[in-house]
Amino acid sequence: MRYLLVFTLLAIPGFAQEFCSDSFQTSISGSSLTIDHFEAVYNCCSIVTVEDNLQGSTLTLTEGEIPPYCWCECCFTISTTVEDLPPGELIVNVIYFDLGVWEVWDTTVIIPDVGQSGSGFLADLWKSDCGETVVDDPIQSWGSVKALYR
Repeated sequence: MRYLLVFTLLAIPGFAQEFCSDSFQTSISGSSLTIDHFEAVYNCCSIVTVEDNLQGSTLTLTEGEIPPYCWCECCFTISTTVEDLPPGELIVNVIYFDLGVWEVWDTTVIIPDVGQSGSGFLADLWKSDCGETVVDDPIQSWGSVKALYR
């Protein structure tokens, strides 16, 4: 029975990751573009960062995270707004780290000409509260597992 219990504890984090499934949505308002990254998996305690790089008609946003870290990961919504984008067709790439692999999501949007300068700058970054914890601290969750077998 002990071996089964150990296997179950080790398997929980791997299966729990399936609850977060990245998806994206874009919205345009004037020369501003907002990209929402739904169910992004990041450490519960970390600070999410986004770097922007506008080269011609390609905008690349790179998500990352910096300490502090703790023993859990959550599903978050990350919302990034870039303002004063150049008019016309814009290729958008979002680079993010997902389950140990760098992923790229891309799309093409049309930015209207509203008299903007086209400098493109990161104006807003927002992270939701933890939506669903996908990997708990094994030390803290041990009591809840033991309680199941009492």
